[in-house]
Amino acid sequence: MFLSLSACYIIKLARDALVLAGGDAEVKNYASAAQAVLLLFRAVPMYGWLSTQLNLRKLIGVVTVLFVVCCGVFCGVFCGLARAAVPTEDIFFLWVSSYSM
Repeated sequence: MFLSLSACYIIKLARDALVLAGGDAEVKNYASAAQAVLLLFRAVPMYGWLSTQLNLRKLIGVVTVLFVVCCGVFCGVFCGLARAAVPTEDIFFLWVSSYSM
C-alpha cells in the first residue's frame, strides 16, 4: 500500500508536466472540469456499487491490481511500445486524478 501511494504522488508530478507540455494552463483547467464530471457521474457511483458487492479486502486488492496494470499500459504507450489513437496525456491526467480520489 505504501508503494502504491508513493508511486501515486510521483506520478502526479509527471501528470502535471505532461498536460502543461501538451498545451497551456487552459487545457489543465478543462481537464480538471472533465475530471469533476467523470468522478461525479461515473466513478463515485460505480465505486459505491462495487463496495456493496465485494468485501473491503477484495476491493482494495482489485483497485491496486488495476492501478498497476494501468501504469504498465501507460508506460508502454509513453515509451513507444504501443500506439494510441487518442491524446494519452489527457487520459493519463484524468486517470491519475480519479485514482487519487
